[in-house]
Amino acid sequence: MFNKILLAVRSIRNIHRLLIDYLGLVKGDVVYRLWNGNSFAARAGTTDVSEIIINNADSEYPSNFFPANYRPVIFDVGANIGETALFIYRKLRLNKPSIYAFEPNSKNYTYLLKNIKINHSGWSIKPFKLALAGESGSARLNFNSYHYDGGFIEDIKNKRTTSNSEKVKTVSLMEFCKKNKIESIDLLKMDIEGSEYGVFSSTIGFIKKHVKSIFVELHNLDKVNNYSNFKKQIVKQGFVIKAEIMNRTIFLSNTFYNEKI
Repeated sequence: MFNKILLAVRSIRNIHRLLIDYLGLVKGDVVYRLWNGNSFAARAGTTDVSEIIINNADSEYPSNFFPANYRPVIFDVGANIGETALFIYRKLRLNKPSIYAFEPNSKNYTYLLKNIKINHSGWSIKPFKLALAGESGSARLNFNSYHYDGGFIEDIKNKRTTSNSEKVKTVSLMEFCKKNKIESIDLLKMDIEGSEYGVFSSTIGFIKKHVKSIFVELHNLDKVNNYSNFKKQIVKQGFVIKAEIMNRTIFLSNTFYNEKI
């Protein structure tokens, strides 16, 4: 508990807003102002502020692995309300990064747009209301009304949309890059609640040729799609595991990256 409080104090300038939110005295939005210069509109009574603090602590996606080149191309897949995209933006803004932020959840996407606007980062962060998946089309996104950062994709066939789900557009990595004339990706960050396995299995050849480095959060789904098995298989494909972070996230360096689309 003490460590969490310390992280919060180190991250948030208007810390009293967090206390008011914690006590349940806020309805609607809470605007948090961070010491690093970023500001966030977050939903009171949800995990939004936890995600903001974790990212700002430089622990989930350590900035020492961010690309150092000028005008890097970065994909934030599973952007939520923009906490990772804006952390990267704040760290790399002098290098003029192009950050493509993918978020299929309508409510999250609304806050992603708000936070891009609040931080005047629209010149750098390009939002897309899309789910990155193994193939382009549509799917059903299921989510929790408290943990908005966690949502998983299901085949939409014979599935009914409920109050905690919505139909979303999906796009494959290769199709998106070709459509948007993106020749290479310096950093691909993925936190897509189990859909990462479909992305890798369907586009591994493309990723090997065109993605330089990867942060991916892994989820244990079954005997085939799980943390341990993924690590074994990805190394066989020629990737180097540079770091294992917070038990579920790994950072990969791609030894094959040397071509263009």
